[in-house]
Amino acid sequence: MWSLAVRGTAAVASVDRVSELSLVDWRVRVADLYAQVRADDDPARAHATWRAGRDRLFREHPQSPLPAHDPLRETGLPVWEYDPAWRFELPRGGGLDVWSLHQYGDGLFVPVKDAKGAWLGGSDDAVVVDLNFAYHPSCRYDPRWRCPLAPPGNVLDVEVRAGERLP
Repeated sequence: MWSLAVRGTAAVASVDRVSELSLVDWRVRVADLYAQVRADDDPARAHATWRAGRDRLFREHPQSPLPAHDPLRETGLPVWEYDPAWRFELPRGGGLDVWSLHQYGDGLFVPVKDAKGAWLGGSDDAVVVDLNFAYHPSCRYDPRWRCPLAPPGNVLDVEVRAGERLP
C-alpha cells in the first residue's frame, strides 16, 4: 500500500513514481498472460485464459484504461467466441507488416485496421497469427493512451469477426 505523507513537489514525485511502478506491473502482467497463452497447445483454451486475464486486468488493475465506473469492469470486455478459421500461419517476410516489440509481452505487434493481433508462436519459417486474440488498443477506452495506426499493408478488405468486439 502507498501513502503520501508529504506535500508540494515531493508528493507529486511520489504519485508519479507510484504510477510508473503500476505501469511496469501492468506490462509484466500482460507479458505473463501471453506467456501462459503461448504455453497452452489448445488454442481455444488459451483464448479462454486470455479473455479471463484481460478482464481481470481491466477490472482490477490501477492502469486499466477503463474509467472507474465503466460497466465493462463488471461485465468484461465483449469478445467473439473462438473461431479456428481466424488462426493461420504467415510465412516470415510476407503478407502483413509485423514488428517485434519487447513491451508487447515479448511477442509480435500486428496492428490490423483498428485491432492488434498477438504473436502466438511459430517456427523458423512461419508465424502463427490468430485474430481471435485481436484487441482494441487502450486508447479506445481512455484518451490518455496513444493509438497505433495500422500501416497500409495491414488494412484488410474483410470484416474480422474475431477477437474483441466494440461494446
